[in-house]
Amino acid sequence: MRTFIRAFETETNADGRAVFDPETISILVAAFDDAWQSVKTSGINLSSENQIELMRTVLARRILELAVTGERDPNRLREEALLDLAKSIRPNSPPQSK
Repeated sequence: MRTFIRAFETETNADGRAVFDPETISILVAAFDDAWQSVKTSGINLSSENQIELMRTVLARRILELAVTGERDPNRLREEALLDLAKSIRPNSPPQSK
């Protein structure tokens, strides 16, 4: 996924400007690396390569979505990506009856 984020180093928008400057790319990659490290140390089961790739994709996409809106705080990028991942893997539990 780092490669996925780094691919934006060469992307340009309609007027030919870089989508993200090199400093921003470094922030995004660092936020992704920190988020992935948190996942790895969380104790979550990472036995399936497909599951791992899906989790990494969810993290990267969320970080990029936030970056497009102007977010550059690496802690906020990391936390929002982890929150999005948690929401995507948490099974929907039925409401508890009283």
